[in-house]
Amino acid sequence: MKHLARAVTFLLFLTIGLSGAWGGMSPFMTQLSAAIQKIPSVRENPGMNRLYRMRFYFPSDQVAQREGFWEQFLRAFSDKDQERAIAFYLYQMYISSAAYGQLPQGRLTVNQLGVLDGLERLPGAFDVRKAPAFYQKHKSEIKNWLKLFFSKAHLPVYRESDVQNDSVELNFLRILASSADGKGRAGYRLDDPQWKSSLKNQEAARLTKLQRLAQQEIARKVVLYQVNKADLSAADKMTARGNNRSLREYLYRPAAKECAASAYVTGSCLCEQLAAHSSTAKGISRVYQLHMRPQGGGVLQAAGGKGFYAPSGTKYPEWYYHEAVLIIVNRGREYTPVVLDKFLFDNPVELEDWLALFDQRRTVLYATPFRRWEDTEERLVCPDRKTPQGIVKEGRTYHPYPVEE
Repeated sequence: MKHLARAVTFLLFLTIGLSGAWGGMSPFMTQLSAAIQKIPSVRENPGMNRLYRMRFYFPSDQVAQREGFWEQFLRAFSDKDQERAIAFYLYQMYISSAAYGQLPQGRLTVNQLGVLDGLERLPGAFDVRKAPAFYQKHKSEIKNWLKLFFSKAHLPVYRESDVQNDSVELNFLRILASSADGKGRAGYRLDDPQWKSSLKNQEAARLTKLQRLAQQEIARKVVLYQVNKADLSAADKMTARGNNRSLREYLYRPAAKECAASAYVTGSCLCEQLAAHSSTAKGISRVYQLHMRPQGGGVLQAAGGKGFYAPSGTKYPEWYYHEAVLIIVNRGREYTPVVLDKFLFDNPVELEDWLALFDQRRTVLYATPFRRWEDTEERLVCPDRKTPQGIVKEGRTYHPYPVEE
């Protein structure tokens, strides 16, 4: 009876507190918050353990092929993918907000990490600035998805006919729209992390082993480029391609010198380990490819304006972007975010320590659930042999990419 009385007292206090925090929000939101916050691990560490109730994509070793022109053309006439992705975002925001006990304001921050997963995995680009209008047009379909998500999670029943939830959902979508860059892609503003995490020694040793395996693979591979001569100064070399065959050059660069290539190979190795040796990679629930961009253009700014340094102490030239891999480790509903970034750290490092290297006010984080792609795999290869001029792959000579170190 004593435990029952404590439970009743806690839920009563929670309901009263949340009614003030939510400003008289819908009964569904109050019920959801009570259900989420009564989970002990979420109460103790809502910043990360809220992931326990959030939907996510399991890391996969499958190599996918990007859609061709006709597939994209036909898909353009259907809104189903976008409807599901918007509902996925709203569900994640409901869970995150319920865990924190308050509605977010302004823009998305790293403390909402994971809410963009569905949008990031859309086969085509979706301009999130149009999300509120899209919601109004497709509200019925989106709410049907929400009903399904909450039902599968065994959470309070979401009633698609309850219009009291509309204001909450429109608020979430306005935050999404305000978090977009100039191309309509949403990212996370850097902020002080609201989570507690501690990488245990045993876990650190296991992840260090995985990182070493990835680094061995990175050292063997190069990135192949087919670029126009005029394109050699492109900042995003991983996306450089040429169209004019008469001016095309065939170039390569060691994968170990490209942060995007290194992050991709690391993610691939992790997924291979998850598929082949579940005990070795036990506890890894999510794998993300992280992408840092300067807010408003220009170059990335380091915290304190000191610049970015290799673990050896060598200062890097200016960066226009930077990529790394994020692993979310789950141990008994205790989630720890860990970054693998050989450019900045010798060993796996907790996410908050990695974020602390970047200027909060001038940096945006994009976190994409890791996925293997056929076209990327074709460009990240082991050379057949080396020559004085460069490397040879399938009979073609590739020359070194002329970039400043």
